[in-house]
Amino acid sequence: MTDNLRTWLEERETIHGKANRGKWVASDPAMWGDDNDTPQSAVISEMHPITWDDHSGEVFKPEDASAIVDAHNTLPKLLRGVRAVLELHSEDVYGECSSCVTAHGAGIPYPCPTVQKLQEAINDAE
Repeated sequence: MTDNLRTWLEERETIHGKANRGKWVASDPAMWGDDNDTPQSAVISEMHPITWDDHSGEVFKPEDASAIVDAHNTLPKLLRGVRAVLELHSEDVYGECSSCVTAHGAGIPYPCPTVQKLQEAINDAE
């Protein structure tokens, strides 16, 4: 089970690693002169714009731009957090979770409920 989780984490890290480096920002909403007069925002990296307005829909609603920027900027922290949880909740030599025990001190079989919930979360994302 954790192999699937680790593969999923590695895939996210690879995707993120190929994107423009650094912190991304969303530009202030602006009216771009399109026929629909909808405020739009560009997504910008420290290096250059990732999107721009050529009046063909390559900029985003401000809310969408903010969501893209937030996802890019917070993904590395989230991945580190999941990896830290997997390090704490690993399988020991007895086939139990190295961190989980019952109220009576007995070991909990691995994968423990914590690892199972992580696996369920990535399965739901597919």
